[in-house]
Amino acid sequence: MLGALLARRELHPLLPFARQFYSSPSVYTWCDDDGCPHEVSQGEGGEHGDSLMPAFYALAQHDAICDLQRQLRDGDLVEVGRLSRIAIVSTRRQLEQRRREGAHGGDS
Repeated sequence: MLGALLARRELHPLLPFARQFYSSPSVYTWCDDDGCPHEVSQGEGGEHGDSLMPAFYALAQHDAICDLQRQLRDGDLVEVGRLSRIAIVSTRRQLEQRRREGAHGGDS
């Protein structure tokens, strides 16, 4: 994320904010049912409710999406599904092949 901000001069005003809130883990205290405190460290990802996190997320994935786009052929469509932390990417050709296989029983 910081690398993406550094690479874009127009985003440099966001660097102090990003460094302040994302350069070290956040530590929260959680108390269990018996009232015993437990420290919870959170050092990856964004904080819930952080209004800049969608923009930081977009910056972080931008280069990967550009790489994917360069690999596509004319007419390719990419369908991305997200299941937890797993991204499923398919081109139009792959989707059409799966549909044809499904219509004819596939390999199973």
